[in-house]
Amino acid sequence: MITLSLSYPFHVPALLLRCCRVAALLFAPLSLWQAEDDEKLFALIAAGDYSFDGRWWDHVTAGARQAVSKMLLTNPAQRPRPVDLLNSDW
Repeated sequence: MITLSLSYPFHVPALLLRCCRVAALLFAPLSLWQAEDDEKLFALIAAGDYSFDGRWWDHVTAGARQAVSKMLLTNPAQRPRPVDLLNSDW
């Protein structure tokens, strides 16, 4: 089991969002967001409007998708703590 220090020198919700973005890149070469231009893309991201559509996500387990979804919540207070993710079934 991995334990984390409670004295973080960084902003944890921001770190979780970064981790989710890295995980999304590792899981699929295509983005979770499909938009015609940057303005629409940023609007989708800010709204938390994404999908796991396509063959790129077919091989990803439901647990992994759920973990990514939790890390992408738009309200940082609702996102899981790193320790919660480390101790999850996924």
